[in-house]
Amino acid sequence: MKSIKLLDTLEENKIIELGRGKVISKIEMNNNKGCFPVYSSAATGNGKFGEYGKYMFDDERITWSIDGGGKFFYREKHKYSVTNVCGWIKINNPAMLNTKYVYYNLLNQWKYLSFDYVSKAPPSKIKKVYSINIINLDKQKKIVNDLDRVQQKIDINNDILSNINELIKSQFVELFNDRFKGELIKLGDIAEFVIGLTYKPQNISKEGTIVLRSGNIQNNDLYLEDDIVKVSNINIPEHKFVKKNDILMCARNGSARLVGKSCLINELNEKMSFGAFMTIIRSKFPYFLQGFFLSEYFKSQLTGVATTTVNQITSGMLSNYKIIIPTDNDERVFSNFYKQCDKLKFIVQQRIDLLNELLNTKMHEYFDEE
Repeated sequence: MKSIKLLDTLEENKIIELGRGKVISKIEMNNNKGCFPVYSSAATGNGKFGEYGKYMFDDERITWSIDGGGKFFYREKHKYSVTNVCGWIKINNPAMLNTKYVYYNLLNQWKYLSFDYVSKAPPSKIKKVYSINIINLDKQKKIVNDLDRVQQKIDINNDILSNINELIKSQFVELFNDRFKGELIKLGDIAEFVIGLTYKPQNISKEGTIVLRSGNIQNNDLYLEDDIVKVSNINIPEHKFVKKNDILMCARNGSARLVGKSCLINELNEKMSFGAFMTIIRSKFPYFLQGFFLSEYFKSQLTGVATTTVNQITSGMLSNYKIIIPTDNDERVFSNFYKQCDKLKFIVQQRIDLLNELLNTKMHEYFDEE
C-alpha cells in the first residue's frame, strides 16, 4: 500500500495540489453579475457567498474555510470560484486517487488539523503532515459510495430543517402581511438591545464562560457542537449574560450575508455571554420578533449595512427599523406555531445527529485502521 503525505505532494509527485482562492467582493459580483457560484467560508452549509459572471474552476476540488474552523467541503464538477478565505485541494491524478476519497479522509480528521496561511500568495499549507493511504481505486470508490449514502440522508434531513424554517417565515407573512401596510412603529419602542462582551486573547481558556459568536447560530437555532469559545479572568456584567427568550443576532461580520442572522434562545443549560460582534434583543414579544427577523420585512431594511471597514447593524439602526404594533395575542398565536415547528425540528435534528454519528463511525473504521 502506497502512502502519500499531503504537504510533500506539492513539491514531489504532484498527485495533490494545494492553493488558495482570490478576493472577490460583493461590489465585483454586482458589477459582473452571472450565474456561477462563489464559495466562501462557512462552518456548515455549502458556503455559497454569491454569484459571479466569471469562474475560476470547472473541476472537482476540496475546499476548506479559514474563518469557518477549517472544515472541508467537496465541490463537484461545475463552474465556480472560491474566495481568498478558502484553501483548495486538487487531485491531479484521478486514476490513482479519488477526490471524494481524499475529502472523506480529511473530513475524518478536520477537527485535529491546524492551518497556516501565507498572506501574499498560495500555496496554503496544512501544518500537520497528514498521510493518505492510496489503496486500490475500486476500493476507494466503494468506500465513497458507502459514505455518500449516509451523507445523502443527512442532506435530505437538512433540507427538511430548511423547509421548516421557510414554513415559519410563510406563517409570519400569512398572519401579519396586511398589517405591515398600515401603522408602523420603531423596533426600539418594543425592544432593547445589548452589545456583546469585549475580551482579549489571553482571556480565552479551556474552562470558563461560553461566549456566543456568529458560528453558534446555524439554521436559525443555537449551535453548540463546534466553534465554542470560553473566557475566564474577566468581569462579565449581569446584563451581558444570555437570558431565556433572548434573541441572539450577528450584528457585525466581515461577510455581509451573516449580518442579521439570528436565533431565539428558549433553553439554557449553563450561563453564557456573547461576543462584541453580536447583539441580544430583549422584548416581551420574543417569538413574534424572531419571526420578524426571519422575514423579508426585516431583510428589506438591512440595505446599506456595509461600511468601508465592516458590515454591521448598530443598535441605533435596529432601534429605527419599522415594525407593526404587536399584541399579546399576536405573540401567543405565533409562539404556539413556532413551538410546534421547534418540536418538528428537534425530531429531525435527532435524526441528523444519529446519521452524523454513523458517518463518523464509518469514516473511523475506513480510515483510522488503514
